[in-house]
Amino acid sequence: MFERILIGLVIGFVSAFAFKDVTEGSEQQNTNVFQIFMGLIVLAFIGSSFMFGAVFGLMAVGEIAIGFLVVRNIMKQSRAD
Repeated sequence: MFERILIGLVIGFVSAFAFKDVTEGSEQQNTNVFQIFMGLIVLAFIGSSFMFGAVFGLMAVGEIAIGFLVVRNIMKQSRAD
C-alpha cells in the first residue's frame, strides 16, 4: 500500500514537468509524445486504483494532485528568487 502512495506522488511529480508548458500558458502548446504518454500513465494508475475500490481511486487522484501541486509551487518559488 505504501509503495502505491509513493508511485502516485512520483507520477504527480513527473507529470508536473511533462505538462509545464501547458500550465504556464505559453503560446506554443504542442502536444508531444511524452505528454500523451504521461496522460495515459495517469489514467491507467487511476483506473487500476479504482479497481480496488472507490477509496483507493480517490486516494490515487489525491496523490497525483499533491505531487503535481508540490512541484508547481517549488518551481514558482525558484522563479521568484
